Amino acid sequence: MSHVAQNRPAPANLRKFLEALRKGQQQAAQDEVARMNGGTGEFAAGYRLALAGMASALSKEDAPQPLIVRLLASNGQARAELLRRATVDMDTTARRTIAGDHQRGFARAWLDVLELF
Repeated sequence: MSHVAQNRPAPANLRKFLEALRKGQQQAAQDEVARMNGGTGEFAAGYRLALAGMASALSKEDAPQPLIVRLLASNGQARAELLRRATVDMDTTARRTIAGDHQRGFARAWLDVLELF
């Protein structure tokens, strides 16, 4: 099944989004989210919400730091462990039958971004 059929942006669009995040370019990341044609419905809305949250996390100075900020700042074993834990958590959520489409879309966006790391 294609990304479009699943209400997900193409991998090239996600790579541009992630590159903007890596460079700390919040506006560029938000612009990429706005350009993504992810379809309609609850799944697509949850997917876009996750990406928008990742972009907005760049300007947050909350403690603890948002996951995407910790991933961008880490490397080596620390990044590998963060990726492993986040992937397990999001995969579990994306596969739960009791989760709504919005929640599954949110988790799927995270999985797609984590795969690019």
